Amino acid sequence: LPTASTVMFANNLKGSDHAVICEGPIDCIKAHLCKGNIATMGKAVSRGQIEFIRNQGVEKIYLALDPDACRETSRLVKEFSDLQTYIMTPPAPYGDIGEMGPNPVLDLFLKAQRVGPGRLYLFLGGH
Repeated sequence: LPTASTVMFANNLKGSDHAVICEGPIDCIKAHLCKGNIATMGKAVSRGQIEFIRNQGVEKIYLALDPDACRETSRLVKEFSDLQTYIMTPPAPYGDIGEMGPNPVLDLFLKAQRVGPGRLYLFLGGH
């Protein structure tokens, strides 16, 4: 499959008003209760994947990338600035949402903070 324009679990976007963008399959499975959960198979999200997500008609983007993907998160916030964009940052001691259970990930989704392109993202290692 052409991974540059494909996302794993793409069928989860059918009829969803939002996309929960995860790096890998484990993170994505943990976000199943949120619905609209997809995996890009890495922290870098390609132009083709962005266009695919946009073509699904979603109105909200939830970024559930690992905390060390701060540059990619910043880029995606700008890419999706015309949509409502939210960040799902796992609390300490979790390194990513894959380390969390499905219910805590759902709670993180429900409490996600809306962000805009003027925000600075830093990863200082650890938490």
